[in-house]
This record gives sequence, structure tokens and C-alpha cells, in this order.
Amino acid sequence: MASKIRQKYATPTPEHPQVHKQKANNPDGPDGPGKSDSAIPDPIHKNVLRLTRDLLLIKEIVSAIKDGDIGRVEDILVDFALLFCGAGSNNYANKVLHLMYNLKLVWTPEPADIMCDTMLINVSRLPGHAMGIDRNIEHLIGYLKALFAAKGFYGQWEQCGSISASIHNLMALEKRVAASLKLNYQGSTHSAVDTRDVVLHMESKAKELKLQEIVPGQEGKLRPDLRVLGHRKMESMGLPNFNKRIEGMCSGIPASVELEVDEISPLDLETIDTSDILDL
Repeated sequence: MASKIRQKYATPTPEHPQVHKQKANNPDGPDGPGKSDSAIPDPIHKNVLRLTRDLLLIKEIVSAIKDGDIGRVEDILVDFALLFCGAGSNNYANKVLHLMYNLKLVWTPEPADIMCDTMLINVSRLPGHAMGIDRNIEHLIGYLKALFAAKGFYGQWEQCGSISASIHNLMALEKRVAASLKLNYQGSTHSAVDTRDVVLHMESKAKELKLQEIVPGQEGKLRPDLRVLGHRKMESMGLPNFNKRIEGMCSGIPASVELEVDEISPLDLETIDTSDILDL
């Protein structure tokens, strides 16, 4: 059933050869050079398929990280490199390439296993609560700041010294209580939010607008297929530049290749109007 759902609702139709011929005559299309919206019977439906596929990839990597399954993360590194490259996040795409290069060609199997085993950790030992090592460090920093501020970090040094000596015991006690009561991790700035109403609203809107059905003649702006676009960019620029850097590192002579620059600006969450999302 999962395979049927993926095939029907999350698998964009492949581009036909004639589409590539059109690109030479129309260089301003959204899918890269020469994509014509008029050639697509329902661009809205095609956008939904592409979005659903990419969101499922994100859902998979989030689930794999929570499960502490680095193998599943490694399986979709190529897809994420293409998505980053297609979206214009060249810096992240380059980082993923470096990780794959180290895993496959630089590290021998034993060091590679050590690196993979330390990338995801589960400090609470509760199922489904693993996280990346960098995120765990951020949590520890926040924990220390909150504890020190509450217990005397801005007070006397003697108080700070006493807390520092017992901080391992305090953390062990917190983990023991969480494990015995089967409590989920919850940060100080997060709370459990019931999103069922939002999901049901989105579901009714999707049915009303027939987003998962092909409506011939429906007008809309066709959004790029990030994996297809990323594949083209990776072949033309990403991989050649990456290989030049690696050759320069191996020879000891830095390659004259410009550093990766993102083509997208940082996301400003404060400017997002959630009402637009709900109203589609």
C-alpha cells in the first residue's frame, strides 16, 4: 500500500525528450533553461507531486535520526546533495559531498564505523530520541546556561563551584527520572502542540482544490524539480569544482576554485504569514 501511495501521490512524471529540445528555444523556464508551463496539462498537480516527494525525504531523514539509524541517513545522502544543489544551497551540497567522499574513499572501514557511530547519540536512552552530536552539544550548552543562571552563576563563585562539582549527578538524576517515568524530551522553549485541527484543515483544502488530481487546463506557475535541477548543476559545476579541490588538497597545491556561495538568502521566519499557508 505504501508503494502504491508513493507511486500515485509522490512520484513526478519524468521529463520527455522533447522537453529538452524546447529548452534550447526558451531559456527562461522554471525547471532550468527552456521549460514551458503551457506544455504541462496541470502544473499545480505536478508541483504537489514534487513537494510531496521532497517532504517524504525530509520525513525519512528526521525519522532515521530519531531512531539513531545512520545507515538510513547514508542511503539518502545523494538525494539530499541534489536537493541542496537544486535549491541553491551550494554550501550544504558541498558538505554532503565531503561526507560521502570521506565515508567511501578516505576513511578505512574501521574509522568510518567509528565516525558513523558517533554522529547520532541518544543521551536519554529512550526509543526514538536520538539526535545529531552537534544538536546534543547545543542542548548541553542551553542546559548549563539555565542551571548556572538559576543556581548562582551570576551570584558568588562559591555557589558556581558547588554546582559544577555536582552537575554530572544532577544530569544523571534527570535521566533516571525521565527513564523511570517514560517522559519524552521537552526543551524549555517547546511545548506539546495539538496540530490535528491544522492537518484536518489542510486535508479539506486539498480535497476542495483537488490538489492530488489532474485538472486539465489548470493554470499555475510550474516549480522546478529540485532533484532534476540539482543533477544538472552537480554535473556541470558541483562535481568538477569539488574534484578540483580534492586534487589540490592531495597535491598540496590549493586549486584556484572559488568557494561555494549559496544562491538563496537565509530564511527569515518572522516574515512568514501562516495564514497564507492555511489558505493555500
